[in-house]
Amino acid sequence: MYRHFVNSVEEAVELALRFKQEGRYDWFRGQVQAKWKPSSSMERAIERGEKHEFLMQRLMEFLGWAKTVPALSYLTDPVNRDQAFAILQHYGFPTTYIDFTTEPGIAGFFASDCKEAPPAGTHSAIFCLDTADIRRFYDENMPPSNSDDSEQLQIDLVSVNVDNLWRLQAQAGHFLFANHSWYDFYDLDRIEFPWTGYPSFPPRTQIYPEHRSGLEQLLDNYFEEERRRLHRENFQRDQRERAASGQPVFKQIIVGWNEVNDTAFVSPPENLPSWGAEFLKPWLEMPAESFHEVLGSRQTVTLRSAVNAPLPSTQLAYGICAAMRHDPSLRRRAVQWELLGLPDAVNRERLEALIREAWNGMRRLPYANDDIAAACGVLLELCAQPGCQSSDGGVILNAFTAWRADAMEVEFGAKGDSGTRGFCSAERLRQAISSAWVDKLPPEMSAIRPNDAFRLCQIPYRMFDFPAFSKLFGRELIPSQLARGLSLVHFNPARLDVLGLP
Repeated sequence: MYRHFVNSVEEAVELALRFKQEGRYDWFRGQVQAKWKPSSSMERAIERGEKHEFLMQRLMEFLGWAKTVPALSYLTDPVNRDQAFAILQHYGFPTTYIDFTTEPGIAGFFASDCKEAPPAGTHSAIFCLDTADIRRFYDENMPPSNSDDSEQLQIDLVSVNVDNLWRLQAQAGHFLFANHSWYDFYDLDRIEFPWTGYPSFPPRTQIYPEHRSGLEQLLDNYFEEERRRLHRENFQRDQRERAASGQPVFKQIIVGWNEVNDTAFVSPPENLPSWGAEFLKPWLEMPAESFHEVLGSRQTVTLRSAVNAPLPSTQLAYGICAAMRHDPSLRRRAVQWELLGLPDAVNRERLEALIREAWNGMRRLPYANDDIAAACGVLLELCAQPGCQSSDGGVILNAFTAWRADAMEVEFGAKGDSGTRGFCSAERLRQAISSAWVDKLPPEMSAIRPNDAFRLCQIPYRMFDFPAFSKLFGRELIPSQLARGLSLVHFNPARLDVLGLP
């Protein structure tokens, strides 16, 4: 092992770059503590006491969910194991894959990255790996690997592309897979330096992109739902233990109804043709996008406040729609929208962040340009209503009824999640109800209101005309979710399995 000592992270990066150019090393790994072993997150999880059975259950649940998502079902094939674990690794799931990068600057960032400054005198490190050398070492010193033998020492250098996993692409990520303490056999060379904070480049936003791909939005929803589920299970287990020891417990009363009340219909409602597989196919596709190809575009929209000028939300929607007309390729890029001339009541940074989320959540789906633009205009209106983010239900309702006088709250979800909530116009929601569904009702119920309709049916693909519902979803339910600051946001109405009252 060679240990090189320098004075700062910048010097460490420069030395690693020189070593890379000379061909001495091609993979790098940054660690805040030079004394830490380059162990896998699975090793660390087991050391913390996490049970292997629990982790396997989490893995099986993830793969079971992936199987229900057309764009991710390939992950369930064992031949795509590396892709599945690359995703899990980047979402904090313990794996036997160890992160490396081909970019010394990125390793320098991770050698400095910590929530709290380490103790004074801490030395950080960039570990340097010659992939050809480690292959040669294992070939010469270990018997041939049999992948079916779990007891045999295995090591593999994994370079894998996962379509739309932008954070992997942004970090130029690669992995070393090992089922043993490989660092006890092969000691990595390293560059050590005193920790003094982050280097001046790259910024955090380049390592963890502010823009999220469609895949990453789906994955964020999945892991948010998993977090909720584990929290519920822990709470329920705590309550059982309290009850067993005679301590007071929280009593939960749940009132619910069937997804379809068949007795209320002349004949039970059926799946509507507008939700058919062929029609929804473009809604469920996820074209591959390269992070470095889609990023970097900026568009400026300037609003004016002259007398008799259109409403700011109208101007914003017009500007975004006009930009898409001017450049039809714009929807293939992760645009950073720069908004000037906003009303004083609107926080520019927050609005631009919400529009970034709406843009990336909608642009790849078959929404019309004016639906995307309208959603951005609604976000401006809602950002002027501070009550949208309140924890008080009455304040939230007042904020949304100030936006739409007939605003009603609905709750909806897809397979495997506990759902989220949004607001929309009750009348526009009523107009989206399919006439075929209404025809299944007795004549005296033909003018049914949405509130009453949801007491009879909570299955969207039997109740709503998809073209009308998807337009309403894009224009009102997406921006209202985002304005609430919710941790789980649905952008795709085609994935919904349930829709009803909260």
